Amino acid sequence: MQYVEIKEFYDNGISDSEILKDAQIDTTALEKKIEQDVQQVLKEYGDKYTEEDFEKLSIDEQFDITIELDYEVENALFNNIKKVAEEKNLKLFVVVRENPYWFVLPNNPDKNKKIVDAFNQVFADGGDTKLLLY
Repeated sequence: MQYVEIKEFYDNGISDSEILKDAQIDTTALEKKIEQDVQQVLKEYGDKYTEEDFEKLSIDEQFDITIELDYEVENALFNNIKKVAEEKNLKLFVVVRENPYWFVLPNNPDKNKKIVDAFNQVFADGGDTKLLLY
């Protein structure tokens, strides 16, 4: 299981994933693609909000934009992992939290559903931790 702090998306555990390596996924190319996609997201937000404009916003507006940006960075990360995983008949799982965890397993719908259901039963306390098939 790999941890990723969204603000440090480049430290994402991809190069440490034995399953990705065993599937002969080019982790360097994957990380490069993620970097390009995230840089595009950051550029779009930088073009949309100058630092001066951002500082003029209310705290609530700044918070909303920050959450939105984190969401877009997370999508760039996980959409790329999902794409290469599916090409090798793997499935991406994401533990949804403020800063998520992720892992890939062989695509076996019945077993994968059982894993998700069991995990979510353990963490069913209404907290912010939930396992999803991405």
